[in-house]
Amino acid sequence: MQNGSRLMIASNINASLTNTTDASIRAALPGLHINGTDYKTAMLYLSYLNVDKNVNLDNATDDYNKLEISNSSVENNSTMTGTQAGQVAIAQENIYNNPFNINWVTLTNNGTINLSGANSTAMYAKYGIIKNTNDITVGDSSLVFMELIILK
Repeated sequence: MQNGSRLMIASNINASLTNTTDASIRAALPGLHINGTDYKTAMLYLSYLNVDKNVNLDNATDDYNKLEISNSSVENNSTMTGTQAGQVAIAQENIYNNPFNINWVTLTNNGTINLSGANSTAMYAKYGIIKNTNDITVGDSSLVFMELIILK
């Protein structure tokens, strides 16, 4: 795998973080041999991701950090932590820019988000919906969530 490449691209799927890891992909495809380390495991587009295992945003090789997620819904059902400045736990933008289709991008926190670094953002959605049912802690000059819907 070349640096920055993607092992797989998927759209319109329901996935869990535990099913998008290197290990789970290798188990599903037993003959797969991968050379390289600096690649994204998957790019999810127009999909749903269930974050069903703990996430360490400080670790570049964490399974969550090895994903690219675009125009999708994300539901955190675990614990997401980070200590560095400027981190974002969950962020998505709805490329359709249509306020009548905002539920296409729905970000939900049922778990815990703990970002202790300054200038961090727990949840960000543009033309989407943010739902929080549990604990979010952020550092100095940080945002708990930002929902941006621009009506023209």
